[in-house]
Amino acid sequence: MFQSLVSENSDGLKIYLNHLNAKKDSTPVFFYHVEKSGGITFSNTLGFSLQSKNMHAYRIDIDEELERLKIHAPKLSLISTHSKFGVHSELNLTKLRLVTFLREPFARVLSDYTYTCMRASEKPSLEGFGKHFRQPRLHNLMTKQLCPLEYFEGASTQAFENLKANFFAFGTSAHIDAMLDLLITQFDLPNVLTARLNTTTPKYKLVADEFKEEVLELNSDDAKLFELVTKQPRIPTLELPNEFVVDESTILLHEFEKETKSLTSAKMYPTSAVYEAFSRAKASGVKLSIEMLMGK
Repeated sequence: MFQSLVSENSDGLKIYLNHLNAKKDSTPVFFYHVEKSGGITFSNTLGFSLQSKNMHAYRIDIDEELERLKIHAPKLSLISTHSKFGVHSELNLTKLRLVTFLREPFARVLSDYTYTCMRASEKPSLEGFGKHFRQPRLHNLMTKQLCPLEYFEGASTQAFENLKANFFAFGTSAHIDAMLDLLITQFDLPNVLTARLNTTTPKYKLVADEFKEEVLELNSDDAKLFELVTKQPRIPTLELPNEFVVDESTILLHEFEKETKSLTSAKMYPTSAVYEAFSRAKASGVKLSIEMLMGK
């Protein structure tokens, strides 16, 4: 299978395929992006593929952008935001598919800290992490974003009921790959080959397990919400026909700047050429990277 050929013969690459014979659906997606939960991989992978077909993606993270978004919303296929649940209802769109992904709270909070250090070119430390995660504004961020009302202690149950009542799809970061396969197929887009985007580089990693119990206590609603979503995710199934036919074009994404900001370029290749490159890599025992494939 193409996807296993890529994963087994590359340095952490994933390929998301448009299965041409599967059902199509162009209903726009509104992505409630929980910070440091893999959302840039989701929104940028889907966004670049949409743009290659002259379809449009937009990001809104400040209130001042909302009026501009209202003007362009009917032309958009993907809207992403860190904003609190409810902003989508201000767009007056009759059809939207709401999507979100959650991450295990301790891993998400630690990633938020080390990512902040990377952007500031500062070495992470246990002392710095302690100061970071004890800030009340950072507590239960997932529940605060996805609860339909103002946050209160114990709001995780209400946030989960909101997901069940209003979202087309919700899951954990582990479900991002399946959703990209589904949406690239449904929107009828080029395949996409990419590494994970906007991740923290290894030199900024920090082991801080000694704080895990305290972090989870301070984020008890997020821990409960994550547990509920892990047990009962909603990820629509991509029903595939027996015949394996994928799009003839594949976009390669190259994140050429990682530390100071995330900057990514895209280039289209024939899918047959990408497949042949990985077949040769398998035969020769080489692990391919995006840079190798693009001749960087």
